[in-house]
Amino acid sequence: MKTLLISHSDLDGISCNLLLDLLNFDYDSYNIEVVEVYSTLEQVLNDENIEYDQIFITDLTVSRECYEMLDKSHIKYHVLDHHQTHLYAKDFKNATVKVTENNRPTCGTELFFNYLKIIYPQIDTPLISSYVELVRQIDTYTMESEAPRNLSTLLFIYGKTSFLKKMKTRLKKERDIFTFTDFEKRYLKIKNEEFDAQCLKKEKELMYYQINGLKCGVLFCGNIDKSELGHRVSRNHPDLDLVILIDAAKSISYRTERDDVDVAKFAENFGGGGHAKASGSSITDEFREEIIKSYFKDVKRLEIETN
Repeated sequence: MKTLLISHSDLDGISCNLLLDLLNFDYDSYNIEVVEVYSTLEQVLNDENIEYDQIFITDLTVSRECYEMLDKSHIKYHVLDHHQTHLYAKDFKNATVKVTENNRPTCGTELFFNYLKIIYPQIDTPLISSYVELVRQIDTYTMESEAPRNLSTLLFIYGKTSFLKKMKTRLKKERDIFTFTDFEKRYLKIKNEEFDAQCLKKEKELMYYQINGLKCGVLFCGNIDKSELGHRVSRNHPDLDLVILIDAAKSISYRTERDDVDVAKFAENFGGGGHAKASGSSITDEFREEIIKSYFKDVKRLEIETN
């Protein structure tokens, strides 16, 4: 049986790949952003040579149009997600969307793990469970130690392919709890100190705006952990309703530490969504073009044929 996994590109999404690796699944995968879900499904389902017996979509919000496309394909599929802006999925029988599990916030990896362990009980080990819990804590920002953040940093350090290979080997060992190697501990200490310095520098670039009636802090940032940066800035500036982090090459992130502000609802105004304290929206090519036109003024788009 050939499986296709479509999942998010962050630690939560990529850890769903890891669960299939641990079960030795024969599968292909796309780790993408939510804005790419429709085009990815369209490409896959319109392929005349399609060979998948089942499709899993994890840690991604799926539009109603995508559900309709999947239903028409007659391929077995299951969607597992935890974003509150995806709760309309209750209208579709092949979707499991939960914001909480066991009376605390959940994540895509945990939902997928709970689904798989019913069918494949061999994956339900204390070691793998401890790994899943670290992913849940960093993704929902309910951390009880530095370990969840360090795990996310490891993905950034190793890259997807190497990370999956190393974690598969480690999670097959006879242990009760996930641990870092001595080398990783030393290297993570250095990287965390560098990140602390980066955050202090970026925080000095904070700009203040009122947007949709809310007091917002805005930062432009690229290759940095925007989630952790956003939460730090929000904690350090309790006068702000939320922090907006703009990566012009990729997406916009919204973070808050306040219980009276729902950034998921704020993100919906801009075609995005997510969680009450952590959400995002995508940046389109049209938006990038507007930036170019605004800055350079005398601009004309050229259509160049590429091979």
